[in-house]
Amino acid sequence: MEINEHIEDFVNVCHLIQSKGLVSGTGGNVSFRCGDKVYITPTGAALEEITPEKISIVSIEDGKPINGLKPSKETMLHILCYRKRNDINAVVHVHSVYSVAIASMPEFLQSGKVPVYTPGYGLRVGSISVLPYKIPGSIDLAVEVSDSLENRNSALLANHGVVAVGKTAESALNLIEEIEENAKIYFITGGAANRLSQQQIDALNIYKQ
Repeated sequence: MEINEHIEDFVNVCHLIQSKGLVSGTGGNVSFRCGDKVYITPTGAALEEITPEKISIVSIEDGKPINGLKPSKETMLHILCYRKRNDINAVVHVHSVYSVAIASMPEFLQSGKVPVYTPGYGLRVGSISVLPYKIPGSIDLAVEVSDSLENRNSALLANHGVVAVGKTAESALNLIEEIEENAKIYFITGGAANRLSQQQIDALNIYKQ
């Protein structure tokens, strides 16, 4: 795929994220990797406003801007994820309401795990961790998230949001939506919905395509 096609797909995903209500204002950040460069949403820009000309390009080596556009303050979070994982080429971080809410619940901050309600979520996401609160944009947060995602593709951030990684921004967004839907089920049922057991979650792998 040519770089222009990557950029076009990236812009479309950014717009889709905002249109689905997964971010508000200038929240959230999205990136994709191409060689030794990371294309990432710039600081202070709403995702619905992203165009090919409004994408910051940074070096994966040091995170410094290459094209003069100041990148998201979460740039190091994205870069450390890419350094950990050669098999991913996109990172999506949003502040979707239900995901933020469930990641702020004392019950899940203490247990570190969010319940699984549907087979689709269990298969594609599994028992997701809630990472302890770290200051947004800090290197502590970047290290915490990248370490967590070394062997899985998503994580909830306490009182903050959710991060997902994938081969494409679209695949990462699909995980984000699964996580948001699962969190929504918790709240609309008041936490009373039946939860899949770990044994039931593990059994789903038998049918994984």
